[in-house]
Amino acid sequence: MTTLSAITLTTPAMVMGMGLIALPIAAHLMNRRTRRRVVFPSVQLLMSAAASQSSLFKLRRWWLLLLRCLAVLAIAMAFAQPLWLGAQAGTSGGAGTAVVILVDRSASTAQQYAGVSAVHSMRADAGRVLDSLNPGEDRANIVYATARPYAVLPTMSSNLSVIRAELESFEPTYERADLTGALALAGRMLAEQDGARRLVVLTDLQASNWADAIERLSEQSPLPAGTRVTILPPKQAPPSNLALHEPSAYPPSPRFDRPARLTVLLTNHSDQPQTTTVHLEINDGHAGSQSLAVEPRQTREATFSTPLGRPGGYRVAFSLPGDGLPADDRCYLVVNAVEQTPVVVVTDDDTDLPGTAGYFIVRALAPHGDTRDRYTIRRVHSAEASWPALANAAAVFVGDTGVIPPARLAELHGYMDSGGGVVFFLGDGPSVTNLEALDSLRPNGVLPWKPGFLHDGTGRGGVFTIADGDWRAPLLKRFDEAGRLALSQIQVGRAWAGGAVDERAHMLLWYRDDTPALVWRGVGAGRLVLANFSPEATHSDLGKHGLFLALMQGLADDVQNTHGSKRRNVVGEAVSFTTENRIDPSGPTPSVLHPVRKTPAEAAFSIDDRTSRVTLSAPDTPGFYVTQQGDAVLGVEPVNIDPKESDLRRISADALRSALHTTDVEADIQHAGVGPALQLHGKALWGWLLLGALTMFGVEMALLGYWRR
Repeated sequence: MTTLSAITLTTPAMVMGMGLIALPIAAHLMNRRTRRRVVFPSVQLLMSAAASQSSLFKLRRWWLLLLRCLAVLAIAMAFAQPLWLGAQAGTSGGAGTAVVILVDRSASTAQQYAGVSAVHSMRADAGRVLDSLNPGEDRANIVYATARPYAVLPTMSSNLSVIRAELESFEPTYERADLTGALALAGRMLAEQDGARRLVVLTDLQASNWADAIERLSEQSPLPAGTRVTILPPKQAPPSNLALHEPSAYPPSPRFDRPARLTVLLTNHSDQPQTTTVHLEINDGHAGSQSLAVEPRQTREATFSTPLGRPGGYRVAFSLPGDGLPADDRCYLVVNAVEQTPVVVVTDDDTDLPGTAGYFIVRALAPHGDTRDRYTIRRVHSAEASWPALANAAAVFVGDTGVIPPARLAELHGYMDSGGGVVFFLGDGPSVTNLEALDSLRPNGVLPWKPGFLHDGTGRGGVFTIADGDWRAPLLKRFDEAGRLALSQIQVGRAWAGGAVDERAHMLLWYRDDTPALVWRGVGAGRLVLANFSPEATHSDLGKHGLFLALMQGLADDVQNTHGSKRRNVVGEAVSFTTENRIDPSGPTPSVLHPVRKTPAEAAFSIDDRTSRVTLSAPDTPGFYVTQQGDAVLGVEPVNIDPKESDLRRISADALRSALHTTDVEADIQHAGVGPALQLHGKALWGWLLLGALTMFGVEMALLGYWRR
């Protein structure tokens, strides 16, 4: 480092460029010694020729020479990158400056402008930051904002070459960044340093990702006092993006010989309408395509009706043509086709006795009683409704029972909490008592609506009839106008009155006095559906109607949506699942294969008497994770990126600056430019020097134009 008085030259070798001043001097001397033959026909021309040889004319040449020499000197000094050492040059007290570079590596930073990833611009900005540091004096480190933020080096380091090599090669992840945690980690690292402290933020400013961090910043800044923050925002506007998310199958465990409805949501995250084609792949083979037109910020559903052909697991993938964010152009689903869907009916009725609630429930779910039925029924007494009986059930129906033991109610609650669906009929006996005991198992309860007292209108020909319903709900879509009319004519003699419907519940059907007839509420990952009627003949004539079969089978299909197939498996978050086939404790060590590298992923296994459970600590790539033991495949689990990463809308850099700027922390924005990004040791003068050189060239051209007049 060369210092000239109060000026520091960042690249002193470029001073050698001053030798180019010899060029205009040589040109001046060559022009001076050139002899010109002047032909003049008159005295007037003779006077003009003499004027060109006067002292004043010669002085003009010296002025031009001076301007050209000064311009060359200014350009040479600009390339030497001089810094003016002001008052801030000594603020570090000789300890140098500690700089933490926070790099946002969330999935959204893979967005592309004309085929170039935003990460390429971030790397260039990172290089400009390092150009601002003095090797051996300043210290730096990198904090990567991922799902689990981490620092590249254990401590701050003066080895800038190692940090530069890292910043030239980092790539975006498929994860959602924990920006709050990244800022906290950067703050802890800076708090341990003496001297000046700087934080540089390289990010795509995605609004949905920064929202939580900004909310936390409004409470307390994680940065130590005296920190200066520099934000390097993106140079280009966000690209348009179409995203696939929330793939599903209906029913989740379809029968193999009947078409399964495979769906995926398509969202247009742009301000322009777009048309695209959604492709379906099953077990790596093309299985269909569908073209959709999507309005700005609109979400549409692409639906494929596909026969699966045989029992077993199917790997389903939906894809789009490439666009502004390739990471969300593909999503994954696993569908398990079955010969018959297992359903448990918990009742103390004799299901062979016509007229009982249990009789009508079983006959509606399995009218044939053989393999032609979609569902295979397992009847369980209320005292036997334990986990072994519920473990493999796609849905559970609870009819008339006695008092259900607390242990069995806890099993039902655990079944719902893990993703199962329970349909509970309000009939004779202690049904309300059982519901109240079930509701007490969770601090905020589980009931969508609390029944109060029983209205018995059987002596008056029925006092309750269905008035209306949420016909857009998946359960009720199958009812056309004739079906809705038939449903409204069913008479329910006994139903329960009660309080208001819970705000977290969803009404499906209601009676004419607005009393709920069918209402559900989420319980953990599952749901509880409460039917304010009983199919028993003494309560209603519902069981005698053919539409009761459609209602019951629709319920069996609908509650399965939360059982297993709707797990939110997201890259960067722990994923836990039960394998389809149990791990053999005496067999080879099981493993989970990474979808791309095909090497074992980090996973933990737990085995009990009935099931095997696998936990992936932090899957880093979307795709299918295959659990194997030896050559045997025990199960396949899909993982997708977080749908929030698809919305590329940004907060303004000023909004982030305001959130980071406090009484003790100063924040600014560094827009696109060239040269060092930070002025750690003085004010850059190269821009002024280039401006001076251009000014001198301009003055020269103006003088030449004037003199030629």
